[in-house]
Amino acid sequence: MIVQYAFPTPVCFDGYPLPATTCYLSNSAATPWGIVTSMFVHSSFLEHYTPNFVGLLVFIVFFIATNARIPSEERRTKQNAFVALMFISAALANVASLVIQPNSLARGASGLVYATWGIASAFCLINALRGFLSREGPKAYYGILRNLRWSINNGLVFIPLIGGVFIAPKAFLGVGPGVNVLAHGLGFFFAFAGVIVWHVSVILTGRASSVR
Repeated sequence: MIVQYAFPTPVCFDGYPLPATTCYLSNSAATPWGIVTSMFVHSSFLEHYTPNFVGLLVFIVFFIATNARIPSEERRTKQNAFVALMFISAALANVASLVIQPNSLARGASGLVYATWGIASAFCLINALRGFLSREGPKAYYGILRNLRWSINNGLVFIPLIGGVFIAPKAFLGVGPGVNVLAHGLGFFFAFAGVIVWHVSVILTGRASSVR
């Protein structure tokens, strides 16, 4: 926001005047680099930047809280996957959005927000089903009370995280004037699917460890 508004002139227009840097860094056919730079560009501080920043913090906190008791090595691996997938998913969502809506001029971190939402949701689901994915099997795994409690807690967090997708899809996507619902929905989908693919690769390579 500081970079955007440090040089208020010249201006560009997207229905209303904006600093030229805003349009130059937005996601459009004329600015292909915008698939990345648009994540850091916002139309306003209070109405656009602040909600996205708060949303990022919320889902990061969900991720931290629901993965707090896994072994430190696995937690670091998940953290690395979280950071990589959030940016990759948001960038892919921006690419898809640009292909489908080539005349659009999109900006904002909402694709990142939805990506972190999808990542946090997917990891909650994996944690909830961990007994079925563990080497010792569900009976032995869930026979340990703390494992059972931890999986149930993750399941209880997963339900409201994913519930809006089915109960109120329009509210989930944030449908409204000027809202890039493609970036929202695809950011979530790519991130959720990315975590599942990542976790399967971890299992296949034998790098998964059990929660104790």
